[in-house]
Amino acid sequence: PVDITPDGARVLAVNAPGGFLSVFTPGTATHPAPVLVAEIPVGLEPVTVRARTAAEAWVVNEVSDSISVVDLARRTVTCTLPVPDEPVRVELTAPDGDRWTWGSGDTNRITGSALDFCLVVTQRRNIADTGLVVAGPVAQRWMSVAQAFAGPPAPGRQPEVTR
Repeated sequence: PVDITPDGARVLAVNAPGGFLSVFTPGTATHPAPVLVAEIPVGLEPVTVRARTAAEAWVVNEVSDSISVVDLARRTVTCTLPVPDEPVRVELTAPDGDRWTWGSGDTNRITGSALDFCLVVTQRRNIADTGLVVAGPVAQRWMSVAQAFAGPPAPGRQPEVTR
């Protein structure tokens, strides 16, 4: 329930009973205690926070079943993403031919090679340039925001080929 922004300028903590993201400046040599600088309303019963950049944090809200995207400079929620009710099934083929599977969905699924999946979520390749098959609206949305590294969110690569 606590994270530090990548630049070390802010300490973030969820306040579950209040439904807030508490933002602190870290302590200094002369004032070792962190100083509360903002309490930003998020969803109901926030349970964890992740600083995606020095300016943006994502908060998972358990009771409201959502993710709040928070602009730390403006001290406001810029977007609320609902957690989907439908599961997504992921079926990847490992380099040695083994099949890796997660999830239980039939309508929403992602299938293909583990290499293609990794290239997409690390933003090294556009999904249109891979053999991944993404079926269903929840799986499509999930792949549009999937990112397997810390750093600022980016639009990703443009397709090199037209399908």
